[in-house]
Amino acid sequence: MKKIVIALSAAVLLGLTAACSLPGLGSNAPPAQARSFTVHVTGKKADLTLLKAYDGDTITLTVYADKSEEVHLHGYDLHFLPTPDKPATKTFKADKTGTFEYEIEDFSQHLGNLEVDPR
Repeated sequence: MKKIVIALSAAVLLGLTAACSLPGLGSNAPPAQARSFTVHVTGKKADLTLLKAYDGDTITLTVYADKSEEVHLHGYDLHFLPTPDKPATKTFKADKTGTFEYEIEDFSQHLGNLEVDPR
């Protein structure tokens, strides 16, 4: 009888573990939402070096720069072309998970990362 109870308990625990790992169950991620970030590039540095979002979020990213240059968000292949007089803004769906670099394209100068976590 003890072997049956132990086997049944193990099966129940395995079932609960599997259920908690299903998408949408047991996740601490908030519901999909709109997230806005503003990055100021001065020289070869950004004031905001880590942007965090979740899969399914809608991201609006605005880039200001002290000179005309291209800022590239890898992974999403988005190109921002701010000038000193005009920021560049793009809105997109966070539909890829991982860590994605944004950089000054002409110099391959790392500015920061966008981290998109699974939901």
